[in-house]
Amino acid sequence: MQPLGVFLKTKDKKLKELSGSAAFSAVLAGITEPAIYGVTLPYKRPFAIAAVFSSIAGMIVAAAGTSCPTLLGTSILSLPGYIGPGFVGFVIACAIAYFGSAICTYLFGFNDSMLPQNKVETKEETTLKDETISSPATGEMIALEDVNDPIFSSKAMGEGVAFKLTDGHIYSPVDGEVIMAAKTGHAVGLKSNNGAEILIHIGMDTVNMNGEGFNVLVKEGQKVSVGDLLVEADLEAIEKAGYDNVTPVIITNTTEYKEIVPASYGAKTAKEEIIEVRAGK
Repeated sequence: MQPLGVFLKTKDKKLKELSGSAAFSAVLAGITEPAIYGVTLPYKRPFAIAAVFSSIAGMIVAAAGTSCPTLLGTSILSLPGYIGPGFVGFVIACAIAYFGSAICTYLFGFNDSMLPQNKVETKEETTLKDETISSPATGEMIALEDVNDPIFSSKAMGEGVAFKLTDGHIYSPVDGEVIMAAKTGHAVGLKSNNGAEILIHIGMDTVNMNGEGFNVLVKEGQKVSVGDLLVEADLEAIEKAGYDNVTPVIITNTTEYKEIVPASYGAKTAKEEIIEVRAGK
């Protein structure tokens, strides 16, 4: 529960709102994507803490022999479903994963000096430049505010646009590097050569498909160019599973830019110019 640690530690209003809502959705509904992409990955150290405590919790669950009669999430609401063999061990594991990671994040994993506006730029860091982001997909481009998910529509994760996909091929919108490729295929993170950090989130809640219907063609650290194919998504499989294929394209380091300007909304084809990011003071 690293977002809870960040929520308690930060004095930044926007981050406090994001981390608070991410912590709430993770505990109550088991939805962890806002926590991962909005809080832990951008600041790295909380993500490492999450990995450590998740490993410890997993070992406890395995040692306790926890079992349940059906596939369940790990939200507070689903806890009664685990009543049975190893239930006490499961509760202990959850407490360690939630509260242990929150405490460690609060004490060691985050401080406001890690926020972009408080960082001291070094020679190794990329100097942001104006650039144009290309469309990663073919479909109808809509305003981010119209996405049926408050984390995206509130722009808590950053400015951007979204697509109602008509084609499942997802391409790189920039020349740069893959910094995150979810094994489930539903999300890819990129950093352009000019400094823009971009999250492409394919569909709403499609992480629950556990990779079914997604073919990931890239890996973390891989160099890509505009138009390189990143993921093949089966739109029929997404629809059959009951999920929306609306795909947000988010500039996750929005706060580092002076202005982010979307192109006109409507039908777009892959590789069209869709967003201008302006780094000028």
